[in-house]
Amino acid sequence: MNMSEDKIKRLKSIADLRDSGALTESEFQELKSKILSETSSQTNEKLSFSNYKEHLNVKTVVIGGVLGVIILILIMFVFSLGDSDHARAYVEGHYTDAELCWKGAFHNGDSTISISGCGAEVFYCSDKSSCSINAQKDEDNSHELCVRIHDKSACTTAGYGVAQVDY
Repeated sequence: MNMSEDKIKRLKSIADLRDSGALTESEFQELKSKILSETSSQTNEKLSFSNYKEHLNVKTVVIGGVLGVIILILIMFVFSLGDSDHARAYVEGHYTDAELCWKGAFHNGDSTISISGCGAEVFYCSDKSSCSINAQKDEDNSHELCVRIHDKSACTTAGYGVAQVDY
């Protein structure tokens, strides 16, 4: 019979209590039967979190941290590959305490669509060589509204102003 260290410790503990007179022989036998009848999964401390410090050391923490960083970098790299063939077009506008609303058009290389929104929005060009975006402010105010594709950008602060970028 292969007995876990935990069971052995518990049996020795109740034997010591019996020998000291804290337990009667019948109480000892009852507790001993309970301990011996437990399945290994009930007493296996390696499955519980109460014994984690025994298995945790600096080496495993460092290896786990390094692996986590590598996985994160790989995930970011894979997502960046997905966008490598596509330019991103942005519309950005906000007040000090609220988002600026706008409407306009976006040509993604394949088709032109009407766009509208408040604050920042991102659109994806299917063809880098033929992409354009424009947006017009919904209000007559001096707040800035900008559109951008890669390093090209245009902004307006005119009332009901329009900003446009062709890429």
